[in-house]
Amino acid sequence: MDNYQASASRNEQFKGIHLDVEPYEHEQYEEHMDDFIKRYQSMMIEFSTQSEKLGIEFGIDIPFWFYGVMYDNPYGTGNVAEWLCQIVKSITIMAYRDTAAGDNSIISISTKEMDLFAQYNVKGTIAVETGRLADEYKFVTFYEENLKYMNQQLSMVYEHYESHPAFNGIAIHHYDSWLKMK
Repeated sequence: MDNYQASASRNEQFKGIHLDVEPYEHEQYEEHMDDFIKRYQSMMIEFSTQSEKLGIEFGIDIPFWFYGVMYDNPYGTGNVAEWLCQIVKSITIMAYRDTAAGDNSIISISTKEMDLFAQYNVKGTIAVETGRLADEYKFVTFYEENLKYMNQQLSMVYEHYESHPAFNGIAIHHYDSWLKMK
């Protein structure tokens, strides 16, 4: 990437790196969680260092529940979300739910991370899902709902967070399924 950035014209250079790395999706994550988390942290440091060296933004996606994932390794002890806030200054929360407010809603599952982001001066984006998922996960996606309903829910999320110091907007996962919503 160094060579590309050095040789590309200004309007062709990368402006940032954004990663969606999900170590918990690996089939052996549960048995070797500590090792996966340590390797994940090493990767985040590597990309953060590279981004800083290139003078570009570094951002990542995290699940809303990373606040509850603990680590105890050469990087210290604590929860992964807080550790990430010290390394990454642009984080998108995968707050995949199909309701804005109430129990188990977009707002309720994003609160801990958004408050943590404010504490560490991290730009926080709230992401929602529009792709088709298995029936038992319908509550995670707006796929079955219509566009009007989704926009109403996202307006509520926006109104809730618009004055929050960390709030950096809302992201939609799956552009194609979003465009197909009626």
